[in-house]
Amino acid sequence: MAHAKLKWIGGGVLAALLLTGGPGTMVLAAGPSPDEPKPAARDKPVAKAPEKETPEAAELKNLQGVWRVTKIETNRGVAPAKAIEPMRWQIVDSTIIVIDGPDDKQRNKSRIALDVTKSPKRITQTALTGPGEKPGRKIEGIYEVKSDKLRICFGEEGKDFPTEFKVVKGTDMGLIELERVEKK
Repeated sequence: MAHAKLKWIGGGVLAALLLTGGPGTMVLAAGPSPDEPKPAARDKPVAKAPEKETPEAAELKNLQGVWRVTKIETNRGVAPAKAIEPMRWQIVDSTIIVIDGPDDKQRNKSRIALDVTKSPKRITQTALTGPGEKPGRKIEGIYEVKSDKLRICFGEEGKDFPTEFKVVKGTDMGLIELERVEKK
């Protein structure tokens, strides 16, 4: 008489039932054989890798906060300390709010874009609002950050980026030095 034997494997899955003409076991496969490809994973949510922060975004994050103007130099010379004393920049995301007076009413807003791939690093400032500002006007320059000090040299409008942190006589350039007051 033939005997049939059921064999159950892990978690209640019928793995094999083998039947022969005499005493033996019957096999009924419930899944791929060892030489068949495995089925694709079920629809499991795939975790996305976190987006890598760009060098520009990291640099911009480093600039966040309030900065006090410590020096302004143009082709007309260095601004007196008393004139720049109330000036500060507040950098929020990619926006600079330039406060020019003690009453906080003299404000200009600009958007900045950085290029950290150049040496020296480059900055483009595009005017948004403010007294005497023409929205959309761009000023391009170079910058460097050392600890809590920021130095920017803006070149002449429509000309090449400056290559040094100095004002060339007879040009419409500007050098601004700032010191961090508050980090965000």
